[in-house]
This record gives sequence, C-alpha cells and structure tokens, in this order.
Amino acid sequence: MQRSWFAPLVLLGALSVGRGAAAQTPPGGLPAADRAEARRHFQLGVAEYTRGHWAPALAEFQSAYRLAPHPSVRVNMANCYAHLDLPTEAIFHFEQFLTESPTAPDAQITLIETQIGQLRARVGELQITMEPGDAMGLVVTLDGQVIPIGRPAHLMPGHHVVEALGDGYTTVRREVEIVAGHAQVLSLTLERAAPAHRPVVAAVTPPVFATVTPPVVPPTTPPNAMNDPHTDAPRRGPPPAVFYAVAGVTSAAAIGWITAGALAISANSDFDATVDEIHRGVNNNTALRARGRDEAARASQLATWSDVAMGVTLVGAVTSAVLFLKTDFRPRVAVGATASSGGVTLTLRGNF
Repeated sequence: MQRSWFAPLVLLGALSVGRGAAAQTPPGGLPAADRAEARRHFQLGVAEYTRGHWAPALAEFQSAYRLAPHPSVRVNMANCYAHLDLPTEAIFHFEQFLTESPTAPDAQITLIETQIGQLRARVGELQITMEPGDAMGLVVTLDGQVIPIGRPAHLMPGHHVVEALGDGYTTVRREVEIVAGHAQVLSLTLERAAPAHRPVVAAVTPPVFATVTPPVVPPTTPPNAMNDPHTDAPRRGPPPAVFYAVAGVTSAAAIGWITAGALAISANSDFDATVDEIHRGVNNNTALRARGRDEAARASQLATWSDVAMGVTLVGAVTSAVLFLKTDFRPRVAVGATASSGGVTLTLRGNF
C-alpha cells in the first residue's frame, strides 16, 4: 500500500486544531462529562495511531466524534482509513473536513488536498445519470448499497453492479469495470413495466363418484350393512401445516428486516443532518447534541433489530425449502365399501 510521508503531519495538525476548538467551546455548549469522555477517546486514538494500530485508533476517533463532532477529528479518521487501504472512506472524510473547515490554515489545506489527489489515483470515479430522474420511489444501489443520485462515487478498481428501480418501472441492472484514476459516466434509462395480467383460472371439476357393482354375493351375507373404510398410502414427512407455519414466520421476519433496515437508514440520515446543523450553528447546540445522541442510539438499535430479522429470514427460508421438499401435499382419498342384501357397492370419494 502506498503511504504518504505527510500523513503524520496532518494528524498533528488535527490535534492542535482540535485543542484550540475545544478551548473556544462555551461552557454550556457541551456537557462536561461528554467533553471529558470525547477527549479520553481522542487521546486513546492518538496513542494507538502512534503505535501503528490503525483499526483500534479509528474506533477511538469514531467514538470521540460521536460524542463531540468536530471537523478536525475527520482528518484523523481519514488517515486511519488510508492506512487500512480504504481510500474511498479516506477521501470522504478529507473532503468533509475541507467543506466544514473553510478557515483552516493554508498549509493544512494544501497537505490534505495533496493527500486527496494521491488517494484518487488509487480509485475510480463513477457518475450515474437517470432518465427519468423524477420517477416515484426511485432507488439506485451500487453493489447492493443505496447511493445518492447526482453525486460522483469513488470506487475501488474492479467489477461493480449498479441497479435502479422505481414505482411502475422495470429494474435496470448494469455491470461496470472501474479503473483506478479514471472517471466514468453511466446513463440509465428506466422502462415502464408491462401492465399486470389477471391469471386465467381453470374451471374446477366437481368430484367424480365411481360406482362399481360386483357379482351378486351369496345369500349367506348378513342382511345388515357393513362399512369398511380405508385410506390411501400412509404419508411421509411432516404435515403441510408445519411448512405453512414456518413460511409464515419467515415472511413476517422478512417484513421486519426490510422495515427495521429502512428505519435505521432514516435514523442515520437524521443524525448526519443534526451534525450538519451543529457545524453551521443554526440552532441551540445543547439541544442538537442531545438529539444527535438519541438519533445515533436509535440508528444502532434499529440496525441490530434488522440484523436479527435478517438472520431469522435466512434460516426460515432454508428451513421452508427443506420442508417443501419433504412434505407430502397429496389430498387424502377415502375408499368405502358397503354390503347389503342386493350386492356390494364400492364407492370412491376425493379430489384426483
């Protein structure tokens, strides 16, 4: 992995800016306990970074940022991502720092812009355009992850899959090869889905009752009627009710998975919007930080529920498939024989 010689300098610059900003924070802007905990995580992250432990350092910087969001911490996270060979994440945090810190020292801005240029040489850029761009329910995914429309995406070189869908349109799927250092434009056009046709239901034939009259029995047959019912061959495997029960639970879990996942994405977007309001200083910072902590906790809880529902769905899908193969869905057929003084009548009833 290519490493920049100035990455440690950027880290030290972030530390000095972070301390200056903390000194200028008004006493009521952030609870003292949160400031102390954020500072502790930040110092642990610096210690791990200096030892070359990039992943633990990143985790500590992320914890510090959740407690006390500050643009300078993004520089430290970006450096960790760069060392972990995750250039797309590093570019994102470097660019966010430049957007959120227009008054940063010129030397620091120059170093970060140089770092971004080196990282962009290791990734490709993909710009997606949609037609129509105002389709209802329009969703675009890249390798299964929802992405915003109208903003270039930085991707690792290699094979990627893009899908787009909207209400009333067929799903469009395209495969692209990303080349490091190159920018591409992918144009997608949605096509209207064909109207649904009603399925043709075949007429149901009523059950057929076949009557077979055998030869006349000797008069020694008792005059009273005798019933001797029999059933078809014994069933093997679990009863159909088990399959239907498992399939029902699986469907409910799938609905919960999709719902919790969508709510988690929404809560995370709310958290990002709250952080943006804090940086712009458009409202009461104390209330905004409290709201941000609540939104972060809610997003984490919803993500956990989504993961649990996903596991139940996957296990239920496999179990349903096995039960479907093992279950005997044949209808039961009853055979009845009746004897009387006039003869023996054999009657078959059931669905064939």
